[in-house]
Amino acid sequence: MIVQLGRTLLSLPEWLGRLIFLFLDMFSAFYVLLTGHYQWSLFGRLRKQILLQVWYTGVQITPLLSLIAVGLGWTLMGVGFGALRTVGAEGLFVPILQYGLIGEGLPLGLTLTLLARSSTAVTADVASQVVNGDLDVMRAHGMSVPLLITAPRIVGILLSFLSVFGVFIGVLVGSTFLWAPLFDISNTQIRQLWLSGFALSDFRWIGIKLTTFALLVGSISCYKGLHIRRDIRELPKASSQAVILTLSAIFFTDGVFLFIRWFT
Repeated sequence: MIVQLGRTLLSLPEWLGRLIFLFLDMFSAFYVLLTGHYQWSLFGRLRKQILLQVWYTGVQITPLLSLIAVGLGWTLMGVGFGALRTVGAEGLFVPILQYGLIGEGLPLGLTLTLLARSSTAVTADVASQVVNGDLDVMRAHGMSVPLLITAPRIVGILLSFLSVFGVFIGVLVGSTFLWAPLFDISNTQIRQLWLSGFALSDFRWIGIKLTTFALLVGSISCYKGLHIRRDIRELPKASSQAVILTLSAIFFTDGVFLFIRWFT
């Protein structure tokens, strides 16, 4: 395990370079599109692919996450604020809510949930097109693989991360008002707790984290799918490698963010 961890750390600069070139290819393709090299009807196809990725990554999982948010609201009111109020330590609830839950717990938890849903699916989707020769057909007709394959998936995953977090927070706040009367907590108290727990600087920090995590999930999944050997038996291997590599990158990045925020 120690040897594997060491290899992973040593390979981080190499993978960072690969992902940078992946993004450079994607931005170059966007520039070529904007300069009129491709037909403008391509925008319609891009929009359709992005919306499909948002549907698969974000919209379909929203009901499950909404149920989790409702359950978490009950936990916050009954187990969290109610228990702290019993021992006279309700003043600790806002810092726990602001820094522990909203600032750190929710971004990482939602990232892992969406990663489990999206990483293997995107990798398998892209890899199957490589194995079937679809990308060769696209290149033969002068189509841009970064523009039609990489960009819609990365942008769709990014939009999904940001929108899912917004929906989750909205349902969570609403559920606390729903559960509050059961624990003898007034709506005024709930409103004050949330107003104290939300800060603009926290949301900027959360936005940076979610954007980084989404880019990691999308780019690593696409890269592993694009660089697969033309063997259908390689699909499960590529998918599992994408998940493991993305998890390592997310935990490492989250540790860096945590160090930057609290120790500098």
